[in-house]
Amino acid sequence: MDIYKIVSTSSGQVVAVSDASHDSGARLIQYPYKGDGSQQWQLVSIDGDRCKIVSVSSGKVMAVAGASHDSGARLIQYPYTGDGSQQWQVVLIEGDYFKIVSVLSGQVMAVASASKDQAAPLIQYPYSGDDSQQWQIVWVDESRSLCKIVSLLSGQVMAVAGASHNSGARLIQYPYKGDKSQQWQLVPIDGCRYKIVSVLSGQVMAVASASKDRAAPLIQYPYSDDSSQQWVLAPIQLSKIVSVETSQVVAVASASKEVGAQLIQYPYSGNSSQQWELIKLSVDPLTEKEIKEAIARFGPILKFHPRERYLMCSVEWFLEHSQLHDDKTGKVISKPTVAQLPTGSKENGRYWLTLDGSAKGGDLSTARAYVRAYAPLNQDYTDLQFYFFYAYNGPGTLHLFTLLSTGNADLKPLGEHFGDWETCVLRIDNATRSLLGVWLSQHDSGQWFEGAQLEKFSRHNEQIIVYSSFNGHANYLSVGQNPTHEGDYGVVSWFLRNDTDEGGRSLDCAVRYDLVSALSVTEPRWLDYPYRWGPEHTHTEITQEQAYQIVRVALGKLSALVPEDIAGPVVAQIITSFKTDDLNGPEGPKQKDAWLGKYD
Repeated sequence: MDIYKIVSTSSGQVVAVSDASHDSGARLIQYPYKGDGSQQWQLVSIDGDRCKIVSVSSGKVMAVAGASHDSGARLIQYPYTGDGSQQWQVVLIEGDYFKIVSVLSGQVMAVASASKDQAAPLIQYPYSGDDSQQWQIVWVDESRSLCKIVSLLSGQVMAVAGASHNSGARLIQYPYKGDKSQQWQLVPIDGCRYKIVSVLSGQVMAVASASKDRAAPLIQYPYSDDSSQQWVLAPIQLSKIVSVETSQVVAVASASKEVGAQLIQYPYSGNSSQQWELIKLSVDPLTEKEIKEAIARFGPILKFHPRERYLMCSVEWFLEHSQLHDDKTGKVISKPTVAQLPTGSKENGRYWLTLDGSAKGGDLSTARAYVRAYAPLNQDYTDLQFYFFYAYNGPGTLHLFTLLSTGNADLKPLGEHFGDWETCVLRIDNATRSLLGVWLSQHDSGQWFEGAQLEKFSRHNEQIIVYSSFNGHANYLSVGQNPTHEGDYGVVSWFLRNDTDEGGRSLDCAVRYDLVSALSVTEPRWLDYPYRWGPEHTHTEITQEQAYQIVRVALGKLSALVPEDIAGPVVAQIITSFKTDDLNGPEGPKQKDAWLGKYD
């Protein structure tokens, strides 16, 4: 069942249940969209053009309080009983604006007093054409963005005649053969307007010559942002496809059932030749060639802090500067090769690696992004997982501040460890090859970006720019302090700095990468090394006196003014927050949740 948000044309806010309540009788209001289920709705057809409007969160329906006929009666949510006060007609006015009409009273859903205020109540009121009574019904669930469009009359699908790539080629109905000329992508433009794009040609469904005439033929044509190429999907069962320009609908000429019948625009009369079902298509995962094309197009550019001393390196370079220890036999292999790394079942703590102290800086000239193409079953996307390997992770920087002072302190040795694996994930649409989302690893968690959030990334052509934080190598989308591990006690507050900046070195992952895991790729042996990329049995210690020293360094002379009854607990919390790090190395990519598409 499709999910929508219902957006006020006047305020841009959406229909929501007050306080996200599940209670019967809870008021409906307008509120800025937060993506909560209390702001999302399903429009369920009852009979003809009537529907019930169901809250995704509570399962209750939009209703007029008390089944009232009065102007100004409040709208609420209530369990469905089949009463006319719970039934609505969603009527397209013009363009992509709808009025939502009570079957009981004939009045429309409106914002009380035409208010633009947050949490203004919704009521029923006689229709006057005011913006506060008009709504856009916007698809939230894009799961059918790639689809075939099936005529309810004939069972045939919308197709480009002759599987043509030519501009102006006619649109017809035709039995479905699985050809790309019969497959379409629904691309949101604004509100509930869509362009309907041919998977074959990349051109869009349009009215020939931008005509407003009844029965004007439909064609494919390069997109030019003209309203004759924009369409509204009428929300009840998605059965009408309405022209933004003319308000006429997509129809089969002469209501024909013949193969190859022309598609036209025509005033809606309720005939099944004007009604369509949009059926989701599953898409094969990306091929190796398509994976490499996506990497070349979107592969991140990783930018390091200008003061970064601990840079990336290749796995082979790291091993050339390491020793492999076998705790069971006592054997030590200096400069082990990939072929000498143990694989198979893990014997807890048996093997580990130590790194030469002179190699902590890594060697960026050898570095590669190691890429895994992960295509989960029954999904229409592929995750390109870029793994970044650093020889060493440097100490953290703590920022402390009071109302009167501020300062930074090096947390050394807290945060330090040998070996460091970080991740950036690009989610690619299998059908359109477009970028759907980005995930950035950040210490023990990460952050997803999708939809409009992708616009926050700086770009080089279509490549995203990712910033690696100073010493810790967490990934961020912009320059700044990127605070984490925040805390406070009394007058003292603190956070861990994850500084990112321009002016340092960089790695272009569209060029400098190895594809190490995909359906058609043989994985390198080192991926199956199940032990730490660093030592075992080490632990970082920090004394209370060292923690006091951190506070003194950060706050300078003013640290003497911090009372002992505050300084003591501050020190204790610092030790608790940051003492857990140790010098042991991390586990490799295959041992991470991200490897199987689990992104925290």
